[in-house]
Amino acid sequence: MNRTLRSHILYPAVFAASAFLFSCSGDDNGDDTTLSSSSVEETLSSSSEEHSISSSVAASSSSVAPSSSSVAASSSSETPSSSSTTPSSSSADDGNSGTFTDSRDDKTYKWVKVGSQVWMAENLNFAAEGSVCYYNTESYCGTYGRLYNWHAAMSACPEGWHLPSDAEWEVLVKYADPNATGDWDNISARHLKAASGWTADGKNLDAYGFSALPGGSGSYNGYFGNEGNFGLWWSATNSNDLSAFYRIMYNDYEHVGRFNVDNRELLSVRCLRDLASI
Repeated sequence: MNRTLRSHILYPAVFAASAFLFSCSGDDNGDDTTLSSSSVEETLSSSSEEHSISSSVAASSSSVAPSSSSVAASSSSETPSSSSTTPSSSSADDGNSGTFTDSRDDKTYKWVKVGSQVWMAENLNFAAEGSVCYYNTESYCGTYGRLYNWHAAMSACPEGWHLPSDAEWEVLVKYADPNATGDWDNISARHLKAASGWTADGKNLDAYGFSALPGGSGSYNGYFGNEGNFGLWWSATNSNDLSAFYRIMYNDYEHVGRFNVDNRELLSVRCLRDLASI
């Protein structure tokens, strides 16, 4: 059964020739969900349906279309790294949070324990092939990390960490809201979103230090949108050969949504520590 919510999302400009569009490969039921800036209406449906995001974002004249990744798809979409390397913790480590350094580029990341899981407390910012900064502007990477196509995301996490599966995302959602009963029947985002950094601040508790931020998204044809309004993160679970599941948090709503989208699109990555490393 579908239910419709009115959205208060405002887009920064109108790109008359071609709106920023996510066109997804659907599941067998053939349903779809569309968030359209023209109708300002968000239709939320069941967890397995396809998702289209249509946003009127002005294309930057200097924007360069991101490269489509040549990284081969993994034969298993949910296989974590076999590494047992334990990240180094900060001096303020109390067993529930700390920092570690990615040896590939010496970037340091915060991590936080949420229930039985250990998550990065910020988005990945490793310059893998198939990833870009929002609007191809480096300063956005400093705030939100990079945006990755799904094939790049599958192998982008550092040793000892992995791209979380759809089931592992669900563990997080249900820990944040033990009363969650479905993809949209939860208030988990209220507890997972950063207390500041969203265009509608003041509602978010950041109860566990997960500190989700609205890094927006990118299209494989070079357009970007939704920075400040949406945060979208890949899962390692593909829905078919051409699309994969992801989680989304909205500026004005308290739930974490679940959709599938074309795996060439560009979304954020949150890495999860391998069980062998805990």
